Amino acid sequence: MARPIRTELVRVGMEECRRRVHKLVVDAKKNAGLDPSSQLECLSLCMSGCEQETSNRALEKAFMEEHPDIAKTVVVQSDVIGALRTVAPNGGVVLISGTGTNCLLVNPDNSVHRCGGWGHLLGDEGSGYTISVTCHQKQFSVRTRTSIHQSGALKGSGNWSRSTSVWRTCLHSCLTSTLTSTSHSLQDSVLSWQNWPSYMSC
Repeated sequence: MARPIRTELVRVGMEECRRRVHKLVVDAKKNAGLDPSSQLECLSLCMSGCEQETSNRALEKAFMEEHPDIAKTVVVQSDVIGALRTVAPNGGVVLISGTGTNCLLVNPDNSVHRCGGWGHLLGDEGSGYTISVTCHQKQFSVRTRTSIHQSGALKGSGNWSRSTSVWRTCLHSCLTSTLTSTSHSLQDSVLSWQNWPSYMSC
């Protein structure tokens, strides 16, 4: 399975973002049976991290200067705008809760209210990233408060079985506690896990 191509402006930079997007557009044209050099009427880029209007306008301008034949018009907006306008052109609320989190409200008069979208260092509460970090933090916290930390090289010693059991119990507990707001089916799948990675050293 091919790895996804990251296009976040704040992570890869404007020049690399343009290069990657151009490649994706050319590949999409080929997959659609179009001439890669054909000009689109409009190229709308609704991407994660495109929250600042000044940066978005700069990316549009640079893209048109570098690839003038790719489209007659290039529009850059946040990914929440793309999701919202697709299903609610007259306004509404969109909540993104994946690797990160973001929420946007657009009223019929086009007034806008935002919540989140600050990235994993300043926000992203409830996101997959935060859940994962919380699980690891709790696991390491328990490790440093038990005899596991002082037991040295546990693998092959008499304490290995006990330490692995503590690790499983800890991770199972923090996973279930951080998934309380998820669907029952997901919780059930977590609760049914039996074979935890025994290769993890403590």
